[in-house]
Amino acid sequence: GDQIHLGRDPRIGVIALFMDYTCNLIIYIYTTSKSLWSSKTHGFGFDCWALMQEDGNLVVYGSLGSSFWSSFT
Repeated sequence: GDQIHLGRDPRIGVIALFMDYTCNLIIYIYTTSKSLWSSKTHGFGFDCWALMQEDGNLVVYGSLGSSFWSSFT
């Protein structure tokens, strides 16, 4: 599946899904400078990434490869 890594900003138009430096996955709206949603996982680790699995489940992983958040979809 596709991955989102720490600090990368895959901006498309005015909305982006990105992982900030505190390991918080965020949907951000650039036109209003506000977040629309977050995984509330800030402080759960470092060098984190998010992975969209083949089954449609979005999972956040820490630096040791263990998951600590999932969308359960």
